[in-house]
Amino acid sequence: KSGIYLSSSVNNSHVVNNSENVNDSLYVFNSEDVDKSKYIVSSDVVDNSKQVYLSEFVYNSERVYNGYNINDSQNIVDGVYVANSKNIYMSNSIFDSNLIYKSVNLKNCYFCAECIGLNNAILCQGTGNAEYLLFNKPIEPQQFEMIKKQFLSLIKDFDIPYATYWPNESISSEAPNINRKITEHYKSLTAKFWKWVKTLPGYSNEFMFQ
Repeated sequence: KSGIYLSSSVNNSHVVNNSENVNDSLYVFNSEDVDKSKYIVSSDVVDNSKQVYLSEFVYNSERVYNGYNINDSQNIVDGVYVANSKNIYMSNSIFDSNLIYKSVNLKNCYFCAECIGLNNAILCQGTGNAEYLLFNKPIEPQQFEMIKKQFLSLIKDFDIPYATYWPNESISSEAPNINRKITEHYKSLTAKFWKWVKTLPGYSNEFMFQ
């Protein structure tokens, strides 16, 4: 171990500052109970994760900012109780989902904003307590699965650029600057994706504007 400053109970770790109970980790600042992780800043109880800021109880996750109880997820900003999900912003209780904005209690949902209590939904906004939806309208489960497969193929490996940098690009104890203009993030999706969206049943320019 090397580069240990103002820290205690540090084992097999490198560059640890003002932290406690750090094991098998790299670049840990102002944190506690960190195991097998790297680039961790101002966070507690982090295991097998990287690029975590201002968060607690983060497991097997990456690029988490201001998160609480995050499991097996990536690219989370202001998220609480998120599992097996990606690209989640200001949302609570999100499971098996991708591209979720300001929503609560969603499972198996994709590109949904300001929704509550949805299961199996794609491209929905401002709706809730329903399942198998496309553009807020019911669809058959088989149709949902087909569209979901296409959706996931089109956004494979896509990450919303929430932050100007994550710590492996600029090692620092400072938190990244979060860009909260969500419409700018949507523009980062490919032209191929937007062209596909327009082919879906029930598409309307007015709804997508919302």
